[in-house]
Amino acid sequence: MEQNGKALVPIEAIEKMATSVAKSGLFGVKTVDQAIALMLIAEAEGRHPASAAQDYDIINGRPALKSSSLLARFQAAGGKIQWVQRDDKAAEAIFEHAQGGTLTVRWDMARAAKAGLTGKATWRQYPAQILSARVISEGVRAILPGVSGNFYVGEEVQDFAPPKSLLKKQAPAPKQEAPKAEAEATERAPQQAEAVDAQDGPSSDEVREIKLQEVYDTLGDIMLKYVKRIKWIPENGTLKDIKPEQADRITGKTDMFVAAVRKFEAEQAKKESK
Repeated sequence: MEQNGKALVPIEAIEKMATSVAKSGLFGVKTVDQAIALMLIAEAEGRHPASAAQDYDIINGRPALKSSSLLARFQAAGGKIQWVQRDDKAAEAIFEHAQGGTLTVRWDMARAAKAGLTGKATWRQYPAQILSARVISEGVRAILPGVSGNFYVGEEVQDFAPPKSLLKKQAPAPKQEAPKAEAEATERAPQQAEAVDAQDGPSSDEVREIKLQEVYDTLGDIMLKYVKRIKWIPENGTLKDIKPEQADRITGKTDMFVAAVRKFEAEQAKKESK
């Protein structure tokens, strides 16, 4: 059987490779199912399933494309990148492609702080690498989005809220003679536990956070200025200060929100030009 002119790897072979990858503990893959999922993605993209380990990582239970792989795909598709700055303070690059034109993207620590991203230790330990990855992801997805496969890079995924581990419901222990307080605690415990199995899928809060980040990636800092202007967040607020109902209004009617922000941006530019 073939796909895009290439012979498909039998599922039995994929399962065998996936078992080896999972057992190795490399690439962040912890289970056979995770490895199989990545390998099937690679095969759907016309690549050998084993190449999934080269291009993807599993971070907090989610597949993430390596920033170096995203940039390599962009360049292989005819894209060009010129680094203007790349250090611990900021990363800036010019992206160019025949289909998407030219775009300059800049990420600095001030922008990251406004977005509420600098709290984790990795931002303090490897600022240049993370800023560069943010620039690559935003630039490539804006100029030639098809090469990303709709995946975020690992440095972005690590800033997402981790999936919530849900407790397995436990059967009540046989009733025994016990102090009243202990007996009451025993009776409450099963009721407080979630009656579902642990799962890796994103919660509604996480989906909302991802969509909100996508809007911010499109608009940039002017989005924060706008939500401050309409009093949705305080002057020193970040994306994380936007309330769920406000975030739903933004992501539910993105076109209208973007239009409002662009209008605000034009008004601000007009005032500054006077």
